[in-house]
Amino acid sequence: MIWIVRGAVALAGLFFTAMGLTALFMPEQIGEIFQLTANNEIGRSAIRADLGGFFLGGGLLALAGVVRSNAQWLGAATLLILIALIGRFIGGLSGGFPEAVIQSMVIEIVLILILTTAMRVLPNK
Repeated sequence: MIWIVRGAVALAGLFFTAMGLTALFMPEQIGEIFQLTANNEIGRSAIRADLGGFFLGGGLLALAGVVRSNAQWLGAATLLILIALIGRFIGGLSGGFPEAVIQSMVIEIVLILILTTAMRVLPNK
């Protein structure tokens, strides 16, 4: 069970890290994924900073948490995703819940469940 949880957290961390690196080095591609405009340097800079920072931060926190078996690192990654989920919920209340938003919310809920499970299951060093 512990190895399954470690693997799931590592995959989530690697996915987030890859998304962060893509935001840093290919902001137009991330812009398309999230339907954001990256048609000038201000837009590209915002995508690099905001999405790159969010995804890299979350990914590195998750990876550090699983490698070091540290619930605090995992908790920090969980908090980032929870804040994003709350933002989507608020957006949905004000503008509706299109399918893409629901899909993102489901992914975030699954990631939160994986990380909180890891916080309970992994030995805390």
